[in-house]
Amino acid sequence: MADGGWQGFIHMGVLTLMAANVFAVIVGLLMIMAPTLLASWSRLSDRWVSTAAATDSLDQMRNIDSQILSRPKLAGIIILAGAAFILI
Repeated sequence: MADGGWQGFIHMGVLTLMAANVFAVIVGLLMIMAPTLLASWSRLSDRWVSTAAATDSLDQMRNIDSQILSRPKLAGIIILAGAAFILI
């Protein structure tokens, strides 16, 4: 990447950090001046979200041995490509 590209990247990072700091100052001032407003926001966001139902399908055991053993060359190529990717 050319130097100009990195400068743009750094500039956007600085702007993002500045915006986050402005937001943090606003929230800090709200905590000092109007804590009841933050309490109402807290009631809206303070609820339990269960991920168990969403991740139940990920907990199931899947037997893929027969699929891998039926295509040993393809499995070897995929394993070799993964190892090369990690190595490089």
